[in-house]
Amino acid sequence: MEKTNDSPTIWQRYPPTDNHTLQAWNAADEFLVSEYQNSYTDSKNTAVFHDRFGFLSGNIDGKKFDVIVYLKSQQKAIRINTENKGLGVNIRFLTPFDEFSGQKWEVCIIHLPKSIEMWEIYLKMIHRFSDEKVEILTGFMTRHFTENWMEVAKKYFYNVRQSKAWKKARLMTLSGKKEGADTDLQVKKLTFRETEFYQYPGVFSKDKIDDATRFLLENISLKQEEKTILDWGCGNGVIGKVLTGEDKDRDVYYMDDNIMATESVRQNIINGHIFWEDDVSLLKNVLFDIIITNPPFHFEYENDITVSLRFFEKASGHLKKGGRLIVVANRFINYKTHLVKWYEGVQIVAENEKFVVYECQNTGLNL
Repeated sequence: MEKTNDSPTIWQRYPPTDNHTLQAWNAADEFLVSEYQNSYTDSKNTAVFHDRFGFLSGNIDGKKFDVIVYLKSQQKAIRINTENKGLGVNIRFLTPFDEFSGQKWEVCIIHLPKSIEMWEIYLKMIHRFSDEKVEILTGFMTRHFTENWMEVAKKYFYNVRQSKAWKKARLMTLSGKKEGADTDLQVKKLTFRETEFYQYPGVFSKDKIDDATRFLLENISLKQEEKTILDWGCGNGVIGKVLTGEDKDRDVYYMDDNIMATESVRQNIINGHIFWEDDVSLLKNVLFDIIITNPPFHFEYENDITVSLRFFEKASGHLKKGGRLIVVANRFINYKTHLVKWYEGVQIVAENEKFVVYECQNTGLNL
């Protein structure tokens, strides 16, 4: 396999990380780019899926193409890296909820997602919006692969083949669209505390309300004077909805990096402000009485708390004086050692063998 034209060292991660062992591409991305550049550059209509930081998009030269994103941070990372290469004008960003127009895709490039649900969402999109002779190149690290990915692929395509390994990465090639495949994006129904919640695939904790959120809701309640609330990393909106009951006297903001989550919130609430965003600082003029979060500490196969720490720091500037930040987290992370940098009166208000709920007071020093 030939090397790609550009040294991978120029690629940036967004959000940035303090973990210097994490990079913005892997061998599967390099394998995909090489195969595309060697065999598919004559294809007119290309789509890129699950490009984590822009390495795939940044190596498609000389043509306009579609990039399918589901994370706002992913979209920002791709913009940063492709604009640095002068390619930004060639990209049309799409989400799984966008209507499609234009020429159908002839080749699709996918970094295989960890989530089986996202994998199926991508295949449904490709089946709907691609040419009959579409070929799909999927790259993955061999250690991450299970037969489940192939089983899902065979629901939509007749031909599913794997390559030999290169630098511990492989390619899976799909072709031959199956007629009659179900390509609708299904909404699932979950029941929690006798309330029904609707959720799209690809949202954290796919089959139930996750245990950390349950523990949080068992151990906190809103004070009467807490009228302005932010549910950050909101998922399907369960925290904000359960705590407020959609009380019209309370102003609830829901924010999540994942569009599958924010579109799920739209299924579940009547009153509220919903933001598909990763950065709380974009709410420039809003101060909250309380911010509540079950923050992420991993991305795909990587563990990294940097995103959560940056949020904690920025959140202190979005709390009213005397406002509260409530955090639920796994015990082993020990967020308290970090939270005391930005908040006074950090205390553990509940804990069990798995989880801890922290309450952090804002003194107003960061306002």
